[in-house]
Amino acid sequence: MAYPVSFNMDEFKGIRSFADRVKYCENRLKKLGAGTSRRVYQIDNEKCLKLAKNRKGIAQNIEEINLENDEIKIDGSMAVCWSQTLSFTVERSTKSLIGSAVSGEGLVNVYRGTGQVWLSPNLKIYDSFGI
Repeated sequence: MAYPVSFNMDEFKGIRSFADRVKYCENRLKKLGAGTSRRVYQIDNEKCLKLAKNRKGIAQNIEEINLENDEIKIDGSMAVCWSQTLSFTVERSTKSLIGSAVSGEGLVNVYRGTGQVWLSPNLKIYDSFGI
């Protein structure tokens, strides 16, 4: 993904405090919105950066996936809801039991058809990052 020339993701990742990250973004990106728990900045015409202040801000980062006669496989409990028009199954992550054991994944949730799936980060994921 290409970032604006004024924005360097590696430099941004090195900034530890929320206040300093906000200052960095304010000086380099267009602000799209803000709330008590997060701020949103425009990366380009298709992408944005959602900067969460705390766990509540992380939980607000819901992503909507549109499917049109397609499928998506999602590991864990990141899907919070989906259209009734989609079929839902739980399947092995690979074709063989050995492959599933080796990959460490085991089972995945599979959504098929035409409709929407809403994803939200599982806070356990962020715990592993120390957030």
